[in-house]
Amino acid sequence: MLSSLDRQLRDAFLAVTVDVEHFAKMKVLAGVENRGEDGYGIVADFYASLNHTVRNAIQGAMRARSRTGERHDIYTGELIAHHIEDMPVWVLQEVIDFGTFVDFYLFCAARWEDDVMLQEHYVLKSVKALRNATAHNHCIANGFTQAAEAAGYPTNSLIIESLNRHGISRTKSRRSKLSNLRIAQMAAALYALNALCKREPAMHKNAERLNALRKSYEVALPQLSKNSTVVSFFDFLFKLVDIWVPMPS
Repeated sequence: MLSSLDRQLRDAFLAVTVDVEHFAKMKVLAGVENRGEDGYGIVADFYASLNHTVRNAIQGAMRARSRTGERHDIYTGELIAHHIEDMPVWVLQEVIDFGTFVDFYLFCAARWEDDVMLQEHYVLKSVKALRNATAHNHCIANGFTQAAEAAGYPTNSLIIESLNRHGISRTKSRRSKLSNLRIAQMAAALYALNALCKREPAMHKNAERLNALRKSYEVALPQLSKNSTVVSFFDFLFKLVDIWVPMPS
């Protein structure tokens, strides 16, 4: 029963993280347009901000994926080949991986002196880690224990402020749950979706997936009730869902 819940949990959060990445990219493009940025110049400046090794690694990987590269990418290879020497921001965001995009998000935050984006960059790092785990079918719910890997970093201030506003007060229980690496990453994903997604249909679809997960959990609850720790972690997770990705009334 727990394995079935875990699969549904992975599927729901893979969808959440993919949407977070998409809408974070839309925020960057909106920032470029609203600030009158040169779409080519900002990419050139981003590359110039990187150290030689990192810049060469990114551009080398792109060349390998281009039309004639040894790791030709049938989906983006032509696009990369066409723009490899002078790439606009709207192409860059199509062809870089999530990790490089998170670095670009940080670059934009610093360039625009945007403190919210700076904090969102740290949230996106957690979202990226969760996206990788869900995309590779790693087990999630088996980490709903007190002894599981700790987050190793404090909860981001944006998340803390939002929880406080929604009445999830600073208690030992909240600290304990958010110190769990898996819960911390899922909290980041749910918060980021709420903060970045501006399209009701996308929010509604994610709310439906998470609500279906909740219903499956409720069906399984009689069998899970002996494991109070797992139950408490799921209960906390659904409190976060109710705050950031609720079902429309």
